[in-house]
This record gives sequence, C-alpha cells and structure tokens, in this order.
Amino acid sequence: MRVAVFSTHVLWTPHYETELDIMQEHLDAGDHVTHVVCDRGLSTCDLIVSHNVRRGLDPLLPDRDRCDACVRRRNNGARLLKGRVRRERIAAPSGVAKARLQSGFVDKDELRHYVVDGFDAGEAALSSVISFCRDPKPDMREHSQLVQRYLRSCDDLYSFTQDFIRRAHPDRVYVFNGRFAYTRAVLRACQANKTECFVHDRGHDIQHYAIYENALPHDLEYVTSLIRSRWAAEPDIEKKAGIADAFYSQRRRGEEQSWFSFVGEQKPGLLPEGWNGAKRNVAIFCSSEDEFEAAGQEWRNPLYSDQLEAIQRILADPRIAGNNEVHLYLRVHPNLRNVDNPYTRALRGLSQHNLTVIQPDSPVSTYALMDSSTKVLSFGSTAGIEAVYWGKPSMLAGMSFYRSLGGNYVPKSQSELAEMLVSDLAPKPKEAALVYGYYMGSYGRPHKYYQALGIRQGTFKGRDLQQPAPGLRARMLRGREMLLRRWRRAQPRQG
Repeated sequence: MRVAVFSTHVLWTPHYETELDIMQEHLDAGDHVTHVVCDRGLSTCDLIVSHNVRRGLDPLLPDRDRCDACVRRRNNGARLLKGRVRRERIAAPSGVAKARLQSGFVDKDELRHYVVDGFDAGEAALSSVISFCRDPKPDMREHSQLVQRYLRSCDDLYSFTQDFIRRAHPDRVYVFNGRFAYTRAVLRACQANKTECFVHDRGHDIQHYAIYENALPHDLEYVTSLIRSRWAAEPDIEKKAGIADAFYSQRRRGEEQSWFSFVGEQKPGLLPEGWNGAKRNVAIFCSSEDEFEAAGQEWRNPLYSDQLEAIQRILADPRIAGNNEVHLYLRVHPNLRNVDNPYTRALRGLSQHNLTVIQPDSPVSTYALMDSSTKVLSFGSTAGIEAVYWGKPSMLAGMSFYRSLGGNYVPKSQSELAEMLVSDLAPKPKEAALVYGYYMGSYGRPHKYYQALGIRQGTFKGRDLQQPAPGLRARMLRGREMLLRRWRRAQPRQG
C-alpha cells in the first residue's frame, strides 16, 4: 500500500505524534510511506496565527522562530521512524492562476458560500478565522487580509494535493482534523479524485486517536452513524452500560478525558445566589457558538440564527416574560471566559426579572444546577445528553450528534419550545444517553508508539520531541569542529 501523511500542525501535541505513530505502523506493515511537509510553503499557518492571537498580536505577523521550531520538532520526530520514508515538500504547483480568488466579502455568509473549483474554500477559510479569533461573526473588513491569506493557502494546498495525487498515486492519505482551512483542502482534493482520505483527531481519551474515513470529524450524519453502529456491534449490554456510566461519572467529577475539564474550577454543590427551589427553575446550557459555526450547513440551527437570538426570543415570549413561576438560569459556557466580542458581551449582558446569567468564570456548580433544576435546555452541548443520563427532562434547541438518538425533547418551533418550558415534562428513558456515552467513552484506536503524559504532553518512542535526540547536539558540534579543521588545513600558509 502507498500512503501519504500530511503534517501541517507539527507543534500541536499529540497530532504530529499521531502522524508519526501512523507512519511507523505502515512502515511495520511494509507499506510505502510519503511524508508531506511544509517548509514555509503556506501563505498562512494556523500555528503562527493562533500563537499571535494568544499573545494579542497581529495574526499575520510573521514568526520565523515559530517556523524554525516547527521544522526542528518535525525532524526530531522523523529521525525516530524506523524504515524508509520519502519526503515531499508542500509547494503550489506552477501555473496556478493566482488572480482567480475573490478579493473581498461583504459578510461571513458570502464567504461561507464561496466555492473554488467545487471546493468549499470559503467555509474552510471562515472556519479557521472564526476558530482563532473566537468570534462567530467576524468583521470581514477587519479580517480581510487574514481571509485572503487563508484562501490562498486553501487554493495552494488544494492544487498541490491534486497534483500530488496524480503524480504519486497514493492509495490512502492521512491529514489532521479536516475542519481547518488548508487541512480541509487536502480532504476535498482527495474526495474530488476519489482517493481514500483518513482524517485523524483525538480519541475518547489521551491514549487514543480517532480516524474518520473520507469525512470531517464534525460530519453530523457520519458520526451519528458511528455512534449507532458502535452500540449495535457490541452484544455485551453490561459492558456498554459500564463504559457509558464511567464516561458520565468522570465528567461529573471533573476528570480530564480527551480535553480539559472546567468542573474542577467550580465549587461542588454551589447554586446561584437567590435560588428558590419552589419555582420552575430551568437550566440553560449554552455552547461556544464559534465551535461549529463553519463546520457545515448541516449544523445550522433550524429554529434560530444563533443562541443569543434563541434566548432573546424565549425571554420575549408572553408565556415566559410575565411568568413569575418560571426562572431561567443561563450558564454561559466556561470556555468563553476570555472571549470578548459583541456576541459574548450581549450574551453576558442579558437581563430580565426571571433570568439569572451565570458568567463563564462563576464557581456555581454545573451539576448542582442540573440536579436542582426542573428541566434543562441546551443547544448541542454535552450537558444536554448528560441531563438525560442523570434523569432530567432535557430539551434540545439546536444540532448535536445525539439529536436523533431519542433522549431529548426536540421542539419544532419557537412556540413549541416556549410551551415545553412552562409545562410539566417527564424525563425520557436514558438509553439514548447510554448509546452516546458508550461511544464517547470508547471511540478511537490506541497509540502504539506514542505515550500521552497529559492532554498536550507526551513522548514518541520514549522521546520528547521538543528536545533533540540524545547525542545529536554533540554530534553536530563534532561535525562542525571537523569541518572547521579541514577548512583551516586548506588555507594557504602565511610567510
């Protein structure tokens, strides 16, 4: 088998280590492996953009040190591979028409629908811009240069991948995530050429990675089918229930699974100030709006343009606005604590006599709020299916991987949702929560050569790739000294 592994996010542990793991397993099987790498060949790099944004700098600011660190880390890992690996550098094929890309967009929707040669380059670029700016409604004028750079990277890598497929004829291509701008370009080029593409990302815990065959990890229909088929494939009911139980219990305890937990920063049992248990208290758990904003049209909320509009319309509904028996508690997602934009400011600033907004950094306990509420409303966050597991009536007013599993009340209109909020609802059977929890607690493949030491730390074949291989620096110094001696001997003697 001929396989190609694209390494585009080398500084993000464990994703590069996962690619090394994949390459070594293919080498062990006797396959031909090509390592496709970036040597400063992309117009824009996610690693530099995200690094600059975290430091409060211009996302487009070049960072040679970052590039050098990426190349150094990549080489540190590649040296550990046992077997022959062909290396290919990413470069835009000559003759690609650079002037064909649109140079300006009125808003995110125009960018979202922008297509180049059948490739959804606009949505791919939008996904990266939103992810790194953490703004679900980015200003197209403010970010116009960043958008153009991402579109250029998308177009370059899409063209390069098509050219590479025609030249190398790989049987399978691996790439990280697939949602970000230029990694989606690799996936789409493979799909256009009917070449098998395996997209990798984190698995159910830090020791596993997931593979999505010819699909994005956010492909709603595809992942939902994985959830159902994984449940159906395991005949041992007790085993499945045990894994699901562990998944929900670990989340409640704040244990880290595949990503960081925010529960540890909350105070167990703490309810919002002024809690009145005699009222119909509804816990509303919002999601990070930016996470799925550009994941695909299938994620568009069928009822609202976004969660802010949803809550505003709920508050304005006559059945809610003047109702003193119902109190809404809006838990703003802790992931938004350091995000400041018009959307998050409006969300945090919502006010009404029967609404309490719980800020992202509040120590109020998510699970105390869930347990003590009459019912739960979510827009796709895991809290919506967790509520089902813990025996609470749970309404879902958005898209989610668990939407079609049958555990949630799914309103078909704003009016139906408002009626659910003021009516008595019985908890639904928790089988749907078990199906979802079993998948989330078990999906993925174990790493063979990578050992995770934390969510963003680990070793490949016992080596930390941040450090050069033992003895490498000494060998480099000896080699430099040897060359210097040769040069000195070759110099003509004076006098």
